[in-house]
Amino acid sequence: MALREGGFVALKRPFLSVVLIARNEEAVLGRALASAAGEDVELVVVDTGSTDRTVAIAEEVGAKVGHFAWIDDFAAARNHAIAQATGEWVLVLDADETVAPDFQAKLRRVLATRVAATAFRISLRSVDESERTQMTALGIRLFRNDHGYRYEGRIHEKVTTDGRPGNVLADCLELEILHHGYVASEDVRKDRRTRNRELLEAAHAAEPDEPRYWHYLGLELLLAGQRERGMALLDRVLSRAPGHELAGWAASLLSSAIEEDGDDGTALAVAQLGLEQSNGRGLCLARIGRIALREGDAATALRCASELERHEDALSKKSDAQLVAAELRAGALVESAPALPKTRDALVALVKRHPASITIADLLVATCDRIGGPERGALDALKRSGNAPVVVSAAMKLLARKGLDARCAELARSGVRNETYPFVLARLGRREEAREAVLALPDAAVAEMIAFGLLLDDEDVLAHGLRASTPSHAAAIEAVRAGAKIAHAHAWVVRAWLRAAIAAGEGALALRLAASLPAGDALHALFLFQAGEPMAALTLALEHASEPDALTVIGLVAHAHGDLPAAVGMLSLRARTEAPAAVYLKAADALARLGKKADAATMLAAGHDARPFSSAFPAARSHAA
Repeated sequence: MALREGGFVALKRPFLSVVLIARNEEAVLGRALASAAGEDVELVVVDTGSTDRTVAIAEEVGAKVGHFAWIDDFAAARNHAIAQATGEWVLVLDADETVAPDFQAKLRRVLATRVAATAFRISLRSVDESERTQMTALGIRLFRNDHGYRYEGRIHEKVTTDGRPGNVLADCLELEILHHGYVASEDVRKDRRTRNRELLEAAHAAEPDEPRYWHYLGLELLLAGQRERGMALLDRVLSRAPGHELAGWAASLLSSAIEEDGDDGTALAVAQLGLEQSNGRGLCLARIGRIALREGDAATALRCASELERHEDALSKKSDAQLVAAELRAGALVESAPALPKTRDALVALVKRHPASITIADLLVATCDRIGGPERGALDALKRSGNAPVVVSAAMKLLARKGLDARCAELARSGVRNETYPFVLARLGRREEAREAVLALPDAAVAEMIAFGLLLDDEDVLAHGLRASTPSHAAAIEAVRAGAKIAHAHAWVVRAWLRAAIAAGEGALALRLAASLPAGDALHALFLFQAGEPMAALTLALEHASEPDALTVIGLVAHAHGDLPAAVGMLSLRARTEAPAAVYLKAADALARLGKKADAATMLAAGHDARPFSSAFPAARSHAA
């Protein structure tokens, strides 16, 4: 709009400049620009070397188009784009992102009440192909123009300021950007993993003492399957830069990798280091709580839930922390009071409060199974939840695991699909439908996709599952198909497939996968136990009774059935080396009930040594006394 001032025509400065850099983004750029366009909005697109219709699409919608020769430096490209912006405010988007239709109206309301702020951290929510949230974080994407804000870092670039007085950074969760690009198809199309790794290798070589590059290169190496070097770089962040802003995230990533390797004790200790940081602390609390639940440590899960409920993390949304806290509380309730109507009723209430939580739905269906058996339990969970889609999916998983395929297929008529349904279709003889269903699974279900491909020896499905996988996955597939033992470095991959096979009710495939693992039969028994199949787990564990995981299963099943001498015998043997929290807790309980209070106290002390960060052992010692 033109304004006439003293005979001259002055162009009114736009309220907002939306700034993007792009290269070969014709598939998604139009969506991004359409979401951000509006009255008093300037669209700025800087192309970094497209060979498709990216530039034409930007011009067609009236964007200001610039060009920047790519020099392997995202910050340089973004700063060039920001320099083209003339608006009062700058919003930085990627081509595979969008904003909601009411973004600008919300922005004006925010600015009317927070007049001192010159930059905002806003919500960044990554979604998969089905628009399901993968993760959320906060990032600085919105700032006043001409206030010294710029980017630094050739990759994983961050916003900095020249330090001028008067600049104020604020958090604003009500403003949100949706990121659609973290899916396997985009990784493959852009060769994103290779690109990121090469840029980070160059950045790390140029600044070998910069902890940001230790962290991000460590992450990329983990994703590429170069676990040893990736874990070493993440460990370097924690050991040499423990106060760095990314140390909490590094702790969470390293803890996750160690957990995948089957070392829960070390994973807990590393996650504990992340609790000393502000950023990433929530992720570490969630990891500690989930491992604790798997180990039968309800007290620690509840402690983590309480801390998450009052958690404030500059890089994550409070709503995510609240959801994880609810899931931990639900798990602790089931651990402490399983198979009780009051537990079931509490879980129904939680499902209604958190209708997207797969974890709570699974716990509800498992509890109803314990109360009434699989068929009656599944129907009861559905009725009480009002046929909530997430509970339908959980019921389908239970029925598939129990081999009740016809009942599972009946539930699927509602339109709900999940990762176990392709296995059901295959068992029902509907092979082509099964293949279509498995190929439609989201990237998060890669373990199920590969397990299905191994089950049917289907080259196309395996290739699809390997799109965003690592060389470790390919090597493990080759070993399993050959009936060989896998290398220790690839065991973490097969463990995920083993869990997927158990959840889908594919016992023969589970046996085959377990046979490829070192000491896999006992691990198979433990996974069966954790999946809610104690008697099947016991049968398998008894065949390998000398192995640590088998001792855990036999002892815990004996305790659950009131065979206290057997529980003490097996669990005491298992407790001679570091063991899960439940080994010490259940052994101490059995000893105390047999009148051996001193031995119970000794067992709890051993548990505290093995899990020093657990909340269960001080409470258990107090109760025993």
